[in-house]
Amino acid sequence: LQKEFDKIPDGRITVQQFQAGPAVANPVEVRIFGDDLVVLRRMAEKTKALLRAVPGTYDINDSLGYNLPNLDVQVDDYRASLAGLDNQAVAQGLRNAVGGLDAGSFLEGDEVIPIRMRIPTFLRRNVQVFASADLPIYASQGANRSTLLQLAEIKPRWDVARIDRRNNSRYVTVSCKVRGILASQVIEKV
Repeated sequence: LQKEFDKIPDGRITVQQFQAGPAVANPVEVRIFGDDLVVLRRMAEKTKALLRAVPGTYDINDSLGYNLPNLDVQVDDYRASLAGLDNQAVAQGLRNAVGGLDAGSFLEGDEVIPIRMRIPTFLRRNVQVFASADLPIYASQGANRSTLLQLAEIKPRWDVARIDRRNNSRYVTVSCKVRGILASQVIEKV
């Protein structure tokens, strides 16, 4: 069954048999410390390859997880100042577009339900579409209005979903489960 689930792209589904005794999430864990996230990811991939080569290991993962889409917004200060805007106004416009702006509330029975205005879901969920959207940005003082594309360069990028630290040092944990082999034997072979 696990082999069938492994065919699903961008998903992580784990099938395991229930066992009695104390719960151990991953009997084999290897921590790799370093400052450079690129090097940490590379070392994690090498460690996962070594673990895959040991018969009896499965569900091999690292703590970095999947990368998350993000936007790099570089505001052109000159164009923004010509429009009567500053970085704070642009940041507020982005925050309102993505997170929403409280526009009031309404009462349904005894429950107060907030009303939040924000851009449509399809724009927020797709980095490429959001980066090319014509989002309005208003000046905090006055009636100046510009669009985000007029004021800034927007580049999509991928960021690490999670960065673990121990004693102020970055690290990644590579872990796996075992079947038919002891965790200590896996460590010896790696």
